[in-house]
Amino acid sequence: AEITYKDLLDENPGNATIRVELIKLYLSQRRFEEVVQQTLLSLKNLNPASQSQLLADVSAAWSAAGQQDIAERIQKEAGKGN
Repeated sequence: AEITYKDLLDENPGNATIRVELIKLYLSQRRFEEVVQQTLLSLKNLNPASQSQLLADVSAAWSAAGQQDIAERIQKEAGKGN
């Protein structure tokens, strides 16, 4: 699945839906650095309501995984882009 998502993103790097699916895959595999990278890339292509939802979902997943510091990092990095 990862290769498929990456191939699709190579063809259409602005497709936030594909990027979100890749984030979900990385979360399920506990590949946290990749989640941070892909989340920040996704935020550039989402409207404000979708940005808020993505941040909430990813932050909740980080917190549930015992990675609150990374959830805070994503929030902080996302704030820099606004």
